Amino acid sequence: MKKIWFGLAILVLAMVLAPSEIQFTPKMGSTELASLPAMSPEEAEVARDVLLLQQLVEETLTWRVRAADFARVLQEKDRKREAYDSKDLETLHAGVESYVSQRVKIKELADKYAWLGESERKLILWPEKGSLGLSPTETGDIVIDPLDAQGRLTLQKLKLSLAAALTLYDNYLIAIVPYQNYRKARKLINFDNSRLKNSLVKITESYLNPSNLLKVQRGIETFELEQSWAAEQKKAIESARETGVGGLELAERARVEYLNTLILTSVNYERIRNADEVATIMDRVHARVQKGSDKLSAFGEDATNTLSKVFGNTVGAVQFRSGKLRNMPENERKAIEASLKPLDILLEKTPHRLTDTFIPGFFGHVAIWLGTEKELRELGVWSRLPQKYQKQIQQGRSVLEALRPGVMLNTFEHFLDIDDLAVIRHRQLPNDPAAVAAHLLRAFEQIGKPYDFNFDTETSSSIVCSELAYVIYTDEKWPRARSMGRVTISPDHVAAKAGESAPFEVQLLYHDGIRIDGAVMNVTFATLLRDSKPEIQEMERLLVMHRASASASGLPPMSIEAPSDSGWSN
Repeated sequence: MKKIWFGLAILVLAMVLAPSEIQFTPKMGSTELASLPAMSPEEAEVARDVLLLQQLVEETLTWRVRAADFARVLQEKDRKREAYDSKDLETLHAGVESYVSQRVKIKELADKYAWLGESERKLILWPEKGSLGLSPTETGDIVIDPLDAQGRLTLQKLKLSLAAALTLYDNYLIAIVPYQNYRKARKLINFDNSRLKNSLVKITESYLNPSNLLKVQRGIETFELEQSWAAEQKKAIESARETGVGGLELAERARVEYLNTLILTSVNYERIRNADEVATIMDRVHARVQKGSDKLSAFGEDATNTLSKVFGNTVGAVQFRSGKLRNMPENERKAIEASLKPLDILLEKTPHRLTDTFIPGFFGHVAIWLGTEKELRELGVWSRLPQKYQKQIQQGRSVLEALRPGVMLNTFEHFLDIDDLAVIRHRQLPNDPAAVAAHLLRAFEQIGKPYDFNFDTETSSSIVCSELAYVIYTDEKWPRARSMGRVTISPDHVAAKAGESAPFEVQLLYHDGIRIDGAVMNVTFATLLRDSKPEIQEMERLLVMHRASASASGLPPMSIEAPSDSGWSN
């Protein structure tokens, strides 16, 4: 695990020796953001590229975990001096082939707009100047005006390229470096598979390329200038965004926020921008190479400590903190579990996870409660389940959910690493035990299916989380949307089936870690589902006021009726 910071050190050396060509010209005067026109072909192309990157990142996060787990298996065998078996070799080569395939696709996105990081052209962020030179075929300065449409689109391109590049660096550090640290695994990867011959060497040489690394550094410099400017202009920007055309501004904002988050949560982000730290590592690794160490070995020497820190948070790019319901008191959690019924739909919100950033609407994930052993026996389902599923239910794993590794069973306690929770229940189905049993058997049939990274409801061989409700409740007409040629169903589409006159009703609601009961539960749920930031903020303000008032007077915690002019009303 000792091989990664050599490349980053080369970046820093190039950065120190080459004069910076990135400038920032302060804002001159005041100009309001104009309303966006209809999406142009160029904008649609960028939107498709961001969606493709999201899909690749989702696949990558799954691959990282599997690669890290398998590396530990091989390391343990090496420690015990055990021979690798044929299954080990098959898994090793399949994993590397998957990595190489993903790398090609992600690198295409990184390279597509990498011209923005070329050192031959000066890059200037200049509000109100008007964007100039926004073509790879031009030779003059690149002037990006974040206040005009072309400037904003160019910033999206730059961020897309930077996010893709950092994803590649993170993949290498987290899931490839462990294999490089072991000569046996390294030799097998490079020479045992003709399709992969010298692949690790070639990829490492690519990462050691100073030109590639310098582009990443320049991208980070520009990104940080834009972030500083955006922070200063936040109030004006937010005011202008509220006047955007239709849903286009919201879609653009979602793309930008996703890319910002992906960049800022990169394991390598701080390392690349820290010149002193990486330069020191470069000197140390360079000395080892001069003494005769092979590049692969030297490259990993200084990754060991970094990787040990990363391994504790292998999903570093996924989650930034714990959910507010994670440490729910045990008696409260058990009381909720006791109140749940088979086939209840669980909806959650996790603003602390990267994957939540790009999901349309308020809710970000859907799961299904399958019930306890006692309930499954009463419904006549228990005896029809494979023994392995029976064992998991007995262990308390009654939450069915589609995660990146696939469809699986988890405990409710595991599920609660979230901020918001809504439980919705079908109004009629619980009254028909035979129908409940049929639905449950369909639910158990989904276990083991792979995650649907295409988010396509017109395929049944793989499943995304919100598709669980779609494939289990087959009698319901679920709302869906067409996106990039695919028919999708989002968590908010599932949530939209709950309401006072809808087939599902809200049974339980937590928002921002706080339980919402009484008269405002349905009103709060409807407000969240509208996903209007001003409405939600006003609702939260009123809830805080009511909680304080109720606490002082000893009244029930939630029994408020919101004023009709607040947008938070029945």
